Amino acid sequence: MALALLAGSLLAPLAGSPAHAAPPAGTPIDNTATGTLTLAAGSVTQPSNSVHAIVQVAEALALYPDRGGAAAPGGSVTLAHRLVNRGNAATDIRLDARNLGLDGFDAASFALVEDRDHDGLVGPGDTPVANGGVITLAAGDSADVLFTLGLPATAPLGALALVRLSATSLAQGASALIGLANLRHG
Repeated sequence: MALALLAGSLLAPLAGSPAHAAPPAGTPIDNTATGTLTLAAGSVTQPSNSVHAIVQVAEALALYPDRGGAAAPGGSVTLAHRLVNRGNAATDIRLDARNLGLDGFDAASFALVEDRDHDGLVGPGDTPVANGGVITLAAGDSADVLFTLGLPATAPLGALALVRLSATSLAQGASALIGLANLRHG
């Protein structure tokens, strides 16, 4: 028997359109408008007062793609995801994995690893991240995250288990998530 994991695309949207470069937080922007009035006798141009604005921190995250995989009952499967800081400042991001309800069984365990060598495999150079642990990303930076699910040997044949991986910024609460479905085949 094998256990297959299917993407739960109804649980989480895929990453949106590419981020456009935004000015970094703290960037000053000065602006002065002008208005021109045209009269029969000629035109008059008048500048406005100058405005000095400072770009504020705006956090935005993306976590993708939904993935699927297979493992034997009692085994595990590792799924590779990419976490992207689409905001304009360095951001501390909490990673949380949890079982969801309304399914046939729960995943037996979760493990999260920052895949530092970007090979999609857990290796000696990678960094374990505790469930609820934090990764810090610079503006526009990304991290590859490996999400390993331990599957119970007692999962009922054909039963479905739903789990979620979410990323939440600590300062502003920006979030992104992936929904996954585990399906045991006979």
